[in-house]
Amino acid sequence: MPADSLRQLVHELRTPTNAIAGFAEMIEAQMLGPVGDAYRDRAQVIRSQARELLGAIDDLDLAARIDSAALSLVPGQIALRPVLATIVDDLAPLAELRGSVIALPIADLSVTGDRRAVERLLARLLATLVSASGHSERIGVHMALETAEMVSITIDRPQALADYPGDSVLDIDDEREDATLLGTGFALRLARNLSRELGGTLVIGRESLTLRLPAAVNEQVGQAHLS
Repeated sequence: MPADSLRQLVHELRTPTNAIAGFAEMIEAQMLGPVGDAYRDRAQVIRSQARELLGAIDDLDLAARIDSAALSLVPGQIALRPVLATIVDDLAPLAELRGSVIALPIADLSVTGDRRAVERLLARLLATLVSASGHSERIGVHMALETAEMVSITIDRPQALADYPGDSVLDIDDEREDATLLGTGFALRLARNLSRELGGTLVIGRESLTLRLPAAVNEQVGQAHLS
């Protein structure tokens, strides 16, 4: 589908989905009058599912903007660990459902780039890997100042993706019938394209994914220059 047509479709999908989410929230909060517990619970489920759908719609919009060179980026400095901690908190219900855990590094590093794009990139990567994780799996996140110009973020791959070494995992949507992995290939392709837009790379290894982003000029980088 041409990018312009995709962006129009995104607009047509987002408007009613927002309306559904908003109406469900009003029912859940009893803003329209008293509502029985069963209906409030159902409204909460609808609101949650609508917000998940909005996330998928946002991914389509982001893909279309990248494809049409219409992605607007505002450079800034982003400390990675607070961003990762927020994402892990948001993913806590999903991780609990899958029976897995995300392990973050203690140290922090900063990168340069558009804050919203960096947050979206990290959130999509972690959400995709947590969705593919299994019971008692540990998804470790590691950060390192690889060079004075580049920060690397390495994330462990879950066992469910072991049959798809390297870039073959990008084709998983066409080959796998497991509903829990549906969309994995699209999400990783989107993450790779977005990392390029940010001046970085995403390398898919056999046991981990390595995201590289431009390092910020901070204390760590200054020390690297002096060493």
